[in-house]
Amino acid sequence: MSAIGKAGKNIKSACAKQGLRASLFLFAVAIGLATGCATAPSRQVAVNYAFFMKHPLTPLDYAIRKPLKEYLGDVSLAEKAIRVMPGDMKGYSILGGAYYYIWRYHSGNQTDLDKSVAALVKNIEVAPDDYFPRITLSMMYCDLGKHIEEIVELEKAISIKPDDIGFHLYRAGALRELGREEEALKEDVVIKTLRARNMQLSIRVPADSTRD
Repeated sequence: MSAIGKAGKNIKSACAKQGLRASLFLFAVAIGLATGCATAPSRQVAVNYAFFMKHPLTPLDYAIRKPLKEYLGDVSLAEKAIRVMPGDMKGYSILGGAYYYIWRYHSGNQTDLDKSVAALVKNIEVAPDDYFPRITLSMMYCDLGKHIEEIVELEKAISIKPDDIGFHLYRAGALRELGREEEALKEDVVIKTLRARNMQLSIRVPADSTRD
């Protein structure tokens, strides 16, 4: 079986274990192969790139949406971590993400949004080279229809992790929302190049180490 065939089989199995529907399986296969993650796929393959769908609530959102009590548990955990290790980014990262999802999926309250932003800003202050808070902020701005601010955060994330296809996909979408088609087309070229390179990496056969 080819590397791509094995990747598809592994992704299908991983999605089935997590209860993802066939349509989500197909999306996960496409993303996994495009990003070179297909050799070790999991639910996270679909979860990570659910963030880069342009609609406020897509079928893939249901793969990451959790009951409110679970997000509140994350908040409690994060607050404890911050008290113990105030200089560590992990607590702020968890806290910012939890309040973002509470706002997006459950409350819609400005207070929860403000708490998310405050935690993510602190995350950036503690760990300026962490791309996670930048991506979370970009998703937030996308939800709010603030695509200029969304692009600013995406560009900062790209400067930290330039080879992430998802970041470029999301930036291309934001540019098109603003009618900046020429810039979006340039991003399309970058995306195509990264996909081709990752595809080559995912199907490359390792050299035979036993050969003389």
